[in-house]
Amino acid sequence: MEEGKKCPEKVIVLINTEFDSAAALALLLGNPRWQVLGIVASAGKVSSRVSAENLLRLLGALKLPIAVYPGMEQSLCADLDPLRKQLEPLPRGWPSEEALRFDDGFLPNATPGMQSCMLQKKPAAIFLVEALESAAGQVSILSLGPLTDLACALKLAPGLEKKIGRLVILGGGHRYSDISCAAEANFRFDPEAGATVMGSPVDKLLVPLDCGYSCCLTRGRLGRLTARGGVRAQLFEALCIPLFPLYRALGGMGEKGGIPLKAVAAACAFANEAVLASPLPYSVDVDFGGGLADGQTVFDTRRIFEDYNCRTAFSLDCARMEETLEGLLSEGIRGQSGRGEERA
Repeated sequence: MEEGKKCPEKVIVLINTEFDSAAALALLLGNPRWQVLGIVASAGKVSSRVSAENLLRLLGALKLPIAVYPGMEQSLCADLDPLRKQLEPLPRGWPSEEALRFDDGFLPNATPGMQSCMLQKKPAAIFLVEALESAAGQVSILSLGPLTDLACALKLAPGLEKKIGRLVILGGGHRYSDISCAAEANFRFDPEAGATVMGSPVDKLLVPLDCGYSCCLTRGRLGRLTARGGVRAQLFEALCIPLFPLYRALGGMGEKGGIPLKAVAAACAFANEAVLASPLPYSVDVDFGGGLADGQTVFDTRRIFEDYNCRTAFSLDCARMEETLEGLLSEGIRGQSGRGEERA
């Protein structure tokens, strides 16, 4: 390490890989600012298997052989509470798993041959415990999917939270919900896991739906952001384009209104917290009692409880968001080995 050169931040990513979250991840991977120790393919909007398949295709397009660990297919209490298997019907227009699958050839310049060496047999929770406990210093975590595997790791190894430097979570909503009348998809998939992680003594930054819906990306802005070209910009554009018809089918957005920057907002907040407009400490809990409110995030907006468990905001600074997004898209991609070490 050259004198004065800053060591890259050690990072583990949890992701349920569909178009939105993959576009967010494409902004960060291969950036010398971060050393990615591994990626957990979580279940959620798509199964863990499809999440891993999509993720491997993304890594193949980036030419980055980073180790991928399969997450749990079910929520923590799926086998204990039969009601967990009886999720309410998806909202009208909500895409099926097949609609969120990356077909062969969908991503430009993909290298399918890399996939077999990147997919690991070790369960994600075990990887998280071992990677965090063996790391020199603390490791940061970016969660772009449900928190099942992280919650499982915290339960397996008490005190593991001391090894987590910071945790940025995409999930929840104050004024907005998506998967049900009250809940956001990541927390609705596994409310108990969400409550476990939110209750842990970790430095948490929560990026709720409110932030994603406060700044939307139109076709015109997407074209301007990716006009310089490059692999990262090509991938980002390819992953964003399918979101326009998906959000148009959900109603209220699409071609005219643009697409909300949900996972992308979390990735940009991970890179630069200043994209959040006035983040403050809050007490946030997750309802897991079943019924209509299952998975709902409850914010103490009066801030009368002083045992704050995270920092969060309800909107983005759109100017800083676009500046950060432009910066991430313009940065080159540096090759990494399976443990995040730079290759020559």
